[in-house]
Amino acid sequence: MALKLQLTGERPGYGRLLIENLAAEGELQFSFQRSSDRYFLGTGQQWQATAHWHAVGGVEADSGGCSCQLGPDIIDGLLPSSNDAIMLSVQGGSISDKGMLRTASSLLGSSAEGSTPQTVPVTHTETPEPEGNVPRGQESTDEVTEETTGGTIVDPVVESPAQSSPASSRRWLWILLAVLVLLAALFATWYFGVLKLPGLPDGDIGKDTVTEPEISQDTGITEEDMTSIEPEPEPEPASTLKGRPRAQAYLAGEPRPAPQAMFDQAADWEREGDCEAAMIVYQMAAQSAADVAARYAYLYDPDTFKASACINNADPDTAAYWYEAPAGAGDVNAQRQLGKILVGNHDSGALRDQGETWLRRAAQAGDSEASALLEKLGIGGD
Repeated sequence: MALKLQLTGERPGYGRLLIENLAAEGELQFSFQRSSDRYFLGTGQQWQATAHWHAVGGVEADSGGCSCQLGPDIIDGLLPSSNDAIMLSVQGGSISDKGMLRTASSLLGSSAEGSTPQTVPVTHTETPEPEGNVPRGQESTDEVTEETTGGTIVDPVVESPAQSSPASSRRWLWILLAVLVLLAALFATWYFGVLKLPGLPDGDIGKDTVTEPEISQDTGITEEDMTSIEPEPEPEPASTLKGRPRAQAYLAGEPRPAPQAMFDQAADWEREGDCEAAMIVYQMAAQSAADVAARYAYLYDPDTFKASACINNADPDTAAYWYEAPAGAGDVNAQRQLGKILVGNHDSGALRDQGETWLRRAAQAGDSEASALLEKLGIGGD
């Protein structure tokens, strides 16, 4: 059975690789091959046509397998190809195996490591106010400059405008109150009809006349109606996030979207051309439910493949990897297609035997295509 591999981000530039069903410790060698052009991750984060092996130490036994940490030389190289399926081969001592690498959305490149600037506190020396109401003549500034006099660094005093005297403040207060009283008297005389001002209607409240609401000649809407109309809310601007940040923001929502909804969202982003976000959410949806894993496998299966914006070539190995979960859950179509791929790709060995087993299970469930393929291969149905 192919290895199950999960790569999860730990911090910018670093990730933890979990390998199920593989007991190993010490050092292993890894080879990373992407599906788009079959190139391998080499040194300097470059992709090349020939296989390259990365030696990784610190492999530790884990529950059900082993794990190790991958650094920036690998993580930064994998991120630009996050819309590809990655075949990871493992070797070391008597170990030689491979499997499709699942990458979590939490994986970040080393460039995401930010630096926080340090703030240096500056102590200002207070200077006593001069006698009298003499303006200081210098306004405070936000910048602190240093003056050097005789080798001594002096922090300049930040000065503020002179304060008004209490007597001056009281004088302006009385003037303001007088203006307010005058305005109130003028309003009262106009309001009760004593004073008529040009350009303003009479303010006499003793008149019992009722003014009919004005009616718009064009629409028939009264002024009263206009006050009850609420303005339409402005549309919210569309999100500018793209790629991995877009996928991470979507997957971080509460509650997390259902697997089928995640798959449909990824398909929409693929049609938009945002392949990085689409492939991350595709894989997260396929990891969450067996039936969605089958949908994802169809995208790579040579029998059902159709070129799309982000998946340009059929990939039997990737399809077989994603068929495994639904086949184990009893999906007859997945059992047949998984068996067909394994038998077609391997003439002998453990994977060939697994392919025949899956074909038999599909045939026993009544799948006529699986039965016909067993008969064509001369394989018994028992």
